Amino acid sequence: MYDVKSIVEKYKEKYYDIKLHIFKAENKIKIDLIVIPEYIRNEGIGTKIINDIIDYAKANGVTLELTPAIQKEDIKKWGIKKEKLLKFWKNMGFVENKGRNKDYEISASFYMKTKYIKEKKELFELLNETIDLRLIEDFSFESFYKQYKKENEINIEKYIAKKIIENKNEYNINELDETNIVERIGDFRTFKKVGSGSDRDVYDIGEGYVIKVAKNTRGITQNENESAIASDGFIEGLVPNIIEEGKDYIIVEKCIRYSDLNKEEKKRINKKLKELKKFSQKDWEEKAERLQNALREQELEDLMNYDLLWNDFTASRNWGIDKGNNIIMLDGGTIGDPDFINEKQNKINRQNTIFDKKKKNFIKKYNKKINFKNK
Repeated sequence: MYDVKSIVEKYKEKYYDIKLHIFKAENKIKIDLIVIPEYIRNEGIGTKIINDIIDYAKANGVTLELTPAIQKEDIKKWGIKKEKLLKFWKNMGFVENKGRNKDYEISASFYMKTKYIKEKKELFELLNETIDLRLIEDFSFESFYKQYKKENEINIEKYIAKKIIENKNEYNINELDETNIVERIGDFRTFKKVGSGSDRDVYDIGEGYVIKVAKNTRGITQNENESAIASDGFIEGLVPNIIEEGKDYIIVEKCIRYSDLNKEEKKRINKKLKELKKFSQKDWEEKAERLQNALREQELEDLMNYDLLWNDFTASRNWGIDKGNNIIMLDGGTIGDPDFINEKQNKINRQNTIFDKKKKNFIKKYNKKINFKNK
C-alpha cells in the first residue's frame, strides 16, 4: 500500500536519524515535524519528502496542513532560520492561513488544498497496483499525470521497465532478497513472454532487459545458481549481467537466443561448443584430464569450481549473443548441483494478490485509456 505511512517509512529507512512526524487524519495530512540532520542538509532530501507527500495528496484530493517551527526555542533547537523556512513552504506551494487566504476551519498556519479528481485517483491506484512506487526514488505522480493528460496514451509497461533500469544501482541484491516479483512490479504477466521452461518463465520488460521468474522452488534454485556464477567473478562474461535479484526473480541483460541468430553467429557458438560436446556428465563428475584441458583452451577452467548439468550446459539452444557480440550462456540455471533436478518441485503460490477478478476488471477498464495491453 502506497500511503503517507509508507512514504515516511521509506525515508526513515534510508536516513536512520531523520525526524519525520507526518500522518493522515480523515481527509487531511498533517505535517508536524521534518528535521533533516545537518550533515545531509542542502541535498534536497526535504524537498523530495514533501514532493512525495504532495503527490499523494493531489492524487487523493487531500488537504495538507502544517505550522512551521518558527518560535525562538524551535529555531535554537533545530538550527533553522525563520525566513528560510517560511520561504521553503511557500515555494512548495503552501499558502499562509491569513488575510484573503484565511480558512477558519483550518487551525494550522499554512495549508495546501487539492482538488479531488476521480480520473487522477483511479490512475494513481492503477499505477500503484502495477509498480511499487516506494522503490522509485524520483517518481513524480503529478508529472506522470500531466504526461497522461497531454498525450492521453502512456505505455505503462515501458514506463515500468524504464524505471526499473533507471534504479538498477539503487538497491543491491541483499536489500532485495525478500522482495518477490509481485511486490516489485505487480502483474508481470502483462509483459511479453519470450521463453518458458519447466521451472522458469522469461519476460521481456523492454529497455534491453528480461525478467526470469521462477515457477517453483527449482526455479528459485536456478536463479540463485545464475546469480552466483555472475557475481563470484571466477568466469567473467559467461552469463548475462544480472541487474537485480529478488526472492523469485532475476533481471538480466537481454541477449539474442541461439534460435534467433543468423547462420554465421550459430557457427561461432557451435565451434566453441564442438570440443566440449565430446564429453559426458560422467567425464565432468570424474574431472577427466582431457576435459580439463578442453575447458582450459576455452578459458573456462574456473567452471571446475561449480557443479554442472553437462548436457544442458553444452546444448547450443542454451547459448546466445549479447549486445557486445560476445558468446553468452543464457541458461545459468544449468550451473548447479545435478541432484536438484530430482528434488520435489514445490510450486510457488503467489496467492491472488494481483490476479483476482476485481483487479483484472479494474485494469481492463483502463486498457484503452492508457494503452495498458495484456500480451
